[in-house]
Amino acid sequence: KFTNADQSSDHYGAIQYCKERGMRLPTIRELYDFCNAGAQKDAQGYSANPVCAGKSYWSISVLSSNTRRALYVDGAYRTFGHDFRDQGHSVRCIEP
Repeated sequence: KFTNADQSSDHYGAIQYCKERGMRLPTIRELYDFCNAGAQKDAQGYSANPVCAGKSYWSISVLSSNTRRALYVDGAYRTFGHDFRDQGHSVRCIEP
């Protein structure tokens, strides 16, 4: 079960935020599947889940080739990417 996205943080803060609530950041696969569930086409032809639309969310997944970067899901375009871990993205925690 995912929490609401009520927090924005860098990757380190996102990990701590979830941990303090007895939860964890989702893997990139869990988050991608969550944001793609119930997706619908919008006026521009993109298929977005209204729950994830308009925000990008940190996952726990870190690039193996550059551990200063972590993966996130862009809920607006249903894609994923990577960013420096000190950058801000929204946070959704998942129960362990």
